[in-house]
Amino acid sequence: MDRDVRDGARVLRLGAAFVVGIAAYLVVAAFSCEVRDGREAPRPSGITASANRRPDIARLAVDGNINTRWDTGKIQTGGEWLLLDLGEPHQIMGLTLDTSPSVSDHPMGIKIEISFDKKEFRTAFRQDSTLPKPIQHFALPAPEQGRYIRITQTGKSTNWWWSVHEVTLDLRPLTPLLTGKARWLNLLLLLFCTAMGVALFLLTRLLTRREIITPVRVLVTLCWIFLGLMLAAPHLPEEIAWGYFWIGNFSPWVRVVAFALLLALSLPRLNRTVRRIFSAAVESLAHLTKRYGILLLCTCLFFISWWLASKTIYGDGGETMSLLKAGQRINWREPLDRYFTARMYHFTHTLFGWGPRAAIAMVSCLAGIVYWMTAAALARLLGTSREDRTVIFLLLISMGAVQIFFGNIENYSLLGAGSMLYLYLGLRYLERGTGLVWACLALAVTSCIHLAAVWLLPTLPLLAISGAFRFSHDETGYSFMISRVRLRRLLLESGIGMLGVLLVFGGTFLLAIHHLDSWRNLSIAWFGGGDGRLWVPLFHPSTRFESFTMFSWEHLRALMNELLLICPIGLFLVVAYLLFSPGRVRRCDRQILFLGSCTLLYLAYMSLFNPDMAVFAHPGILNEWDLFSVAAFPLVLLGTYLWARWEPDSWQKRYVSVLLVVLGAIHASAWILSNAKMTF
Repeated sequence: MDRDVRDGARVLRLGAAFVVGIAAYLVVAAFSCEVRDGREAPRPSGITASANRRPDIARLAVDGNINTRWDTGKIQTGGEWLLLDLGEPHQIMGLTLDTSPSVSDHPMGIKIEISFDKKEFRTAFRQDSTLPKPIQHFALPAPEQGRYIRITQTGKSTNWWWSVHEVTLDLRPLTPLLTGKARWLNLLLLLFCTAMGVALFLLTRLLTRREIITPVRVLVTLCWIFLGLMLAAPHLPEEIAWGYFWIGNFSPWVRVVAFALLLALSLPRLNRTVRRIFSAAVESLAHLTKRYGILLLCTCLFFISWWLASKTIYGDGGETMSLLKAGQRINWREPLDRYFTARMYHFTHTLFGWGPRAAIAMVSCLAGIVYWMTAAALARLLGTSREDRTVIFLLLISMGAVQIFFGNIENYSLLGAGSMLYLYLGLRYLERGTGLVWACLALAVTSCIHLAAVWLLPTLPLLAISGAFRFSHDETGYSFMISRVRLRRLLLESGIGMLGVLLVFGGTFLLAIHHLDSWRNLSIAWFGGGDGRLWVPLFHPSTRFESFTMFSWEHLRALMNELLLICPIGLFLVVAYLLFSPGRVRRCDRQILFLGSCTLLYLAYMSLFNPDMAVFAHPGILNEWDLFSVAAFPLVLLGTYLWARWEPDSWQKRYVSVLLVVLGAIHASAWILSNAKMTF
């Protein structure tokens, strides 16, 4: 076996070990941890109580004995409080006060406050007058997170004290609860997964040597697994399957048709027939439209996106509409996005009487035109034949992330279009088709549109160096060369590009200062949302905006659902070709380095950044899916590039391309139609 094949086998075994580790983690998290979603958590063992009246007997309110009580010792005048310390943060759903042995000692009014640190309390519930009932249950309007609960009596009574015989709390754990039995199950599962990893290690050596596992076979398997997940999703809890359950919004016969369609296209003969018919249709269309074909296609996609505009509001879409109506023209998180949207609202409201919702939807659809045209340009750049270019274009427009261009009521459509344009200009620069300046300007403008694009800034020096140096590979490894002419051109283009970046950032900053009065109070914590925290907590949530920790099952589950929602086909392509390609076809060129670095940076953004709004809506992080949707664009471009350049031109390549396009179209159309409230 030559060196390339040995390298391929080594990478494949490494990938297999990674897959086994992830599988072990998922199995352990899924089966040995009692997450208890929707069920009451066991009563915390370390609850302590204090009070501003008779604090020495406050513990009697939480001692589990209905025959003991805490009381104020005097008539209710308002301001009496009982403070409970849960020992660690919990999700608090409500509480029950039991005063049944002292029937008349119920509170006249009630206020419930929650805190993480015992210093800053927030009001979760308030009722100025209560019914004279011995057992009173108070359900919070929305789940709250915290460690301390302060119950304050706010009313007045002429005769009665306030007594609490027992407090019952309705809590949910913030982290999985391990039982003694689960610990033993953990050990057994880890031993089993270790044995499976050793067996897979030995198996991959054999299969890699004989090339029994190929990317095409892996892709077909992943397609069927994903379709099975989509069909089974309606029977799974929404918080587990929110990334792929959208086809469940349609009637059973639609799901059966989708399954039958993919099953029919799995037959090689029918697959080939469909491919020939489609290729003939594309050829005819290209011949008829010729010069203006792409413009006509993008115009049609614009009207389709406007017709199927989203009627669902996620995240802070409602707040955005309120701020536009109140006259806001710019903000610090998405300066140019808010500015363009405000201009669009002013223009359309003056001419047509449109509200802010229609203006945001129009900006989304117009950004879609930029995206569709960029996708067509990328297909021409990456594809080596008309059929390859058609497949790449269809894959780019049939993923879940394109929902942001279908009238999405949020602030990420211009960010997505700008990110795609930067990727295109970067690839063009690497192909010697354009200068570095244009890529620099595209990224600068995109970063000023929305600050999430600054995650791509580290790719600029990599792009500059990759385009200027000449890479070569032989048996001794990689070598890098650069001529004096290219070095001078690199320095000149880098200088002009950086000057353009500074001008764009400076102009945007001056524009923001002109329209904002509070710029002097600007701090990095302001970008962290409601709690001022930018990152997912490592081990323990400390604010009500943090719904999971970095290494929790909930976080990993949310990331996988997000990727399956925005870009399942791109994920499958990258996994198949990076892990299962034979060693002899592996060539790490400049395009892969550029797209891979962009993908990794956006995946880091998705993994590390804390989505504040996830705590306010069911099922959690779905409420902020569009915040991370831009990660789909470099991921799908990397996958399609690997498919176009690494897969040899054969019937297998064409066969799997049909399955990928159809599966992506089924998933994306179900997601888009569900948001447009059009189900069948």
